[in-house]
Amino acid sequence: MQEDWMPKKGMLFDNINDAWKFWIDYGGRIGFGVRKQYTHHSKDGSGLANSCRFVCCKEGLRKPDKGDFKTIKPRPETRTGCQARICLKNMGENWMLFDYGYFGDVVSLDSTYCTNSSHRPLAVFSGFNHHRKAVIFGAALLYDETAESYKWLFETFLEEHKQKTPRTVFTDQDQAMAKALSR
Repeated sequence: MQEDWMPKKGMLFDNINDAWKFWIDYGGRIGFGVRKQYTHHSKDGSGLANSCRFVCCKEGLRKPDKGDFKTIKPRPETRTGCQARICLKNMGENWMLFDYGYFGDVVSLDSTYCTNSSHRPLAVFSGFNHHRKAVIFGAALLYDETAESYKWLFETFLEEHKQKTPRTVFTDQDQAMAKALSR
């Protein structure tokens, strides 16, 4: 299944406006608002842009305001430090996407669901996105709960997610799962 709307490193855009439309469309499909973080212009006086970064509207965190001690009711913080972003460089005639950050650092794997009469375990990889909403990153119907099954599951998960390894994996403390994760 080819997903042309997903950002990929090395993508080319004819101009910065096409890249911005792509980012707006991508944010709409995934479910987050977007904004431009910066655009760097050339210093030769031509005013042409060299690079830019488009981010999630919840990127970053507010810096503490040390001088404003009179604020009684500060506005609530809406930014969460989201890492969803694309960075673009001007490559002469085209703009190239050279960096893409997203969520998925913390994943929960739950295989306690048993389906149908044969009681096959359903393993679900889930986590939270930058809007603190539950997201399913993947699921698989396993034959059994052995270390070999979990090893296959983890290898397939990493293959499908371009070898992006989660920083933390929460499990249900299954011994076979722990053995497969330690490999």
